[in-house]
Amino acid sequence: MAELERPTIQLADASGPQPLSDESNYKFLQQIFDAKEKDPLAKAGYDVDSVFQILEGEKGYARTNKDGTKVGTFGAYISDIDNQPDTNLNKLSTENRTALPFKSDYRDLDRLNPKMSKANKGIFMMTPFNTEEGVETLIHEFRHKAIDDDPVLRKIVDDSRFPEELIVRAMDVKYFDKERAKEYVERFNLTEYGQEQLAKTINELEEASVPKKEEKEKPSFFSKIKEKLGFNKGGIADINYLTRRL
Repeated sequence: MAELERPTIQLADASGPQPLSDESNYKFLQQIFDAKEKDPLAKAGYDVDSVFQILEGEKGYARTNKDGTKVGTFGAYISDIDNQPDTNLNKLSTENRTALPFKSDYRDLDRLNPKMSKANKGIFMMTPFNTEEGVETLIHEFRHKAIDDDPVLRKIVDDSRFPEELIVRAMDVKYFDKERAKEYVERFNLTEYGQEQLAKTINELEEASVPKKEEKEKPSFFSKIKEKLGFNKGGIADINYLTRRL
């Protein structure tokens, strides 16, 4: 049975006070919160003001066929909105999963999410965030945002020799056990060693995503006094090697 479409509402509005917030969204807001708390990389990229929900009826809006299959891309992180070409890559074919919206699809961005418009980067949701598919898509895109925001995370990805999308899809499998993500990962035909290195890369990303506590606490007033009184004395594998020849 096809999942029912839900009313278009921006994530920042749904997360805020009434009257824009809606009790019917609370279930999905809780799912988003719970998912990002389990997923350090998604948590690092989490920001409700960095998400724009494309309005229903726009060309880039993902559709659901009568048989329940989704058509088009569900979401995308764009790092430079101003330079996004005015082409609708959200093809009607389900084979094209690299889709991005028309500029006309987000003509209301300035009005509905001025913070994201000013930042010139963010997540475009082509399927409603307040659906099961939308929650998983949003968490996926938060990971891309985290990698783009943090040079340390970007270096881990670049040094791994794995495509960023492969890493993020593997995390979809880890946290959501998504069949579509499994199919994507399986296309790379990773050797056992390749799978181990992919898991290692994910672990490194997650560890680097967790904020580090300051090594040394700021000295207190009394510790400063004590000090003045003299009481204190004092190898990287290439992707071709990690995969089998197809």
